[in-house]
Amino acid sequence: MRVRKILFFVFLAITIAIDATLIIESIMDGSSSGNQSLGFTKWLVDIITFLDPTNILKEHVNEVHAVVRKLVGHFLFFGLSGIFSMLTLLFGEIKLKRIYVILIGLGKGLFLASLTELIQYFVPGRAGQLTDILIDFGGYILFFLLTYLIYYLIERHHNKKLKES
Repeated sequence: MRVRKILFFVFLAITIAIDATLIIESIMDGSSSGNQSLGFTKWLVDIITFLDPTNILKEHVNEVHAVVRKLVGHFLFFGLSGIFSMLTLLFGEIKLKRIYVILIGLGKGLFLASLTELIQYFVPGRAGQLTDILIDFGGYILFFLLTYLIYYLIERHHNKKLKES
């Protein structure tokens, strides 16, 4: 039980850090945010070009930037939040019915996606967009539920092994 409690606090700390980062990123003005994601995109293109010098990504950095911004900055980063939110709920001290774990987690994800886009609505050079809420929440939901599924399958396998012994 002690390990479970430690894991809960580790997952909670990681969840808070990820969510705080998402909120801080949404407060950044448009040019700072764009420069940050463009720098990441160029770094990624440089790595891909190093691995495959024949690719044409260097000539299409702006198009790649748009995809990276939505895929990494929205979908995958919110996916990380979904993973650690689910783990925090699963390892928490309060034993909740599975449906409540899912509803609480999904409500938190929708709130976070909506909040970050609402903040961007008021930040110069940014625009809070419904499509971004859907991308954010989509990443969150996918990874949140995949984490639950993996946990459930491991738990079921473990319980089956206990019954066999």
